[in-house]
Amino acid sequence: MPWLWPTAEAAAEAAAKPNERRKVCAACRSKADRRRWASGAPRSVPSPEAPSGGLDLLSSVAAEQAAAPDPPLPSPTIALEALMARYDTLIPSELQLFEALMETHLRAVRPPHISFSFRNGVNRRYELVSTRNRKKVVNTRQMLRRASAVARAAGNATQSDTPACRRAIVDILSAAQRREGVSVVPTSGQRRLTPREQALFLTKHQLSQSKWSELRKALGKESGLASREVIRTALRSIAAEAGRQVWTDERGAHLVSLRDALECLLAELVASGQFRERLVRGPDGQPVPHTTTFRLVPELPYEQHADDVADIHLCLGLDKGGGGTSTAKLVATTPNQAHPMSRSNSILLSTMPCDSDNNADLHEMIGLWMGDVQELLDNGVTVDGKLRAVRLFLTGDLAFLSSFLGHKGASCRRPCL
Repeated sequence: MPWLWPTAEAAAEAAAKPNERRKVCAACRSKADRRRWASGAPRSVPSPEAPSGGLDLLSSVAAEQAAAPDPPLPSPTIALEALMARYDTLIPSELQLFEALMETHLRAVRPPHISFSFRNGVNRRYELVSTRNRKKVVNTRQMLRRASAVARAAGNATQSDTPACRRAIVDILSAAQRREGVSVVPTSGQRRLTPREQALFLTKHQLSQSKWSELRKALGKESGLASREVIRTALRSIAAEAGRQVWTDERGAHLVSLRDALECLLAELVASGQFRERLVRGPDGQPVPHTTTFRLVPELPYEQHADDVADIHLCLGLDKGGGGTSTAKLVATTPNQAHPMSRSNSILLSTMPCDSDNNADLHEMIGLWMGDVQELLDNGVTVDGKLRAVRLFLTGDLAFLSSFLGHKGASCRRPCL
């Protein structure tokens, strides 16, 4: 403050060290400021050649900052992109501001629907449904109108027809009137079976076509069951598939191709999402993952593939028995499914009369298929467009395994195979 003292004293104070300067109380400084403002005397501006004091330097910097124009604000696009890029690092207070921004946008735009795509590939679509106050208890006519409106809204997100949802929705809305609570409306109906799947269901449960027609008539057209003519067409198409062809001889009935039957079963498991990976365990007892693809080496003799090679498991066994005429059944199945030993999940390769199950008879029954089994082991099978190796397991009772492998039988010294 050079105007607090005369010129000579002001210069001496400016040249002194800060701790050697004269102490001035706040009242005296305020009085000197008021006296200077009243006289209108301009502040002393140091010349460029003169050294600037600390206070004068701060005053000049502040003046330059005040005179400098404000930096331009970033465009909204850049700001939003930067915000989305660092969304995972936002703190709770910043997330609240982000939610407020979204609420403001939705309140201003009011879109008819909102769609989301999640990282797991699931897409969700949310539609704005206008609601109004209604009576809790309504008559039958109003209840059917409500059920039709809800069924139309739910049918858009399902693979079922609107009438197929109406009956269940009426029951739900009626139950909500009888008791207090929350009424939940289904948004995804059951998937309708294709004619081929219905034909396979009919065959699996041994239903005649006349019984199927009666069942369809009892449930009505809303049940989604195909007509008898459509079922017949589907059955003919299934019977013509390569994996279901059969031939007969004096010994019995046999499938034409083991490969076609096995690949047909694997294709159905993949299409229905029921295919299961099966891993073998290593020396440490831990499952060995499949990390290597199977490659054909036709010039080399067959050798068991490594545990880390992608493969499928094939179980092959022979069973003798049955009421009346004793028959032997050669059955194949794959453990790459939930219930591999279920009869409906197995492949019946051959069935033939059988009086005895000694070693010679068993080899005659199963020897017909050894060429097909060896061809599978050498060339693998195709699963979902990719080639996989085949790991063979023999199944059956102890008598069959002992006879087939040439074992003389169990004894006290050799109780197992």
